Amino acid sequence: MLDVEAVAERLKWPEAWHLEAREQVGSTNDAVLTGEERGEEGAVFFAEIQTDGRGRRGNRWFSGAVGENLAFSCLVTPPWPPQHWGRLTHLTAVALKRVLEDYPPAVPQVKWPNDLYLRGKKVAGILVETEFCQGSGQAVIGIGLNVNAASDAFPSDIAATATSLRAVTQAWIDREALAAGILDQLTEVLRCPLETFPAILEEITDAHYLLGRAVRARVGSRVLTGMAVALAAEGELVIEDESGRREALTSCEEIRLAE
Repeated sequence: MLDVEAVAERLKWPEAWHLEAREQVGSTNDAVLTGEERGEEGAVFFAEIQTDGRGRRGNRWFSGAVGENLAFSCLVTPPWPPQHWGRLTHLTAVALKRVLEDYPPAVPQVKWPNDLYLRGKKVAGILVETEFCQGSGQAVIGIGLNVNAASDAFPSDIAATATSLRAVTQAWIDREALAAGILDQLTEVLRCPLETFPAILEEITDAHYLLGRAVRARVGSRVLTGMAVALAAEGELVIEDESGRREALTSCEEIRLAE
């Protein structure tokens, strides 16, 4: 099981996080946000196996075998007005991107709105959920990262679209060091003032998987097709159709490259 003491020893800012790990839990997001493990600001909950792990729109997340991957959630209170809390997914994506870049030959790309890709396949997913009560709130940042899963370990339904850091680097990854690197990067980006967000979006734009490519998005009962051309001020994805009409998406049920 993940050694949280070893993770803590590697942190630049150990006072920022309070770490806990278990072998199995339903969902790390649920545990931190509403369950009995709910802690104070900076609580981080790791689990080797999630029996009810999920991504956006309730999609299930592959946990892998004990000791292989990383699945964890962090309880935070962003220091910005709630209308900007939607930036948390983008900030988390940048944190993951920066860490994965330290594992050559990995060249991470950000797939809007909440995935990280390596060599055209998904390596990580992000799920941010918020809770407000009587004018105050907290957010939980859930991260699932395929670290040491073998290429042939993925279920058949995602085998062609998923990868792991080990599969790309051809090396066994120290999960404790990787987890500490992610938490340190999260510490940095969560302390960024609001006015630095355009620079964050520029960094995402430079490493974006969808921009400049034809996409197909499902938004409610609508299906949009067009070119992904930009990220708007709060990180919305701008799609331009054949007529030149542009629409900025804040969310969608599904988005993929157009066939």
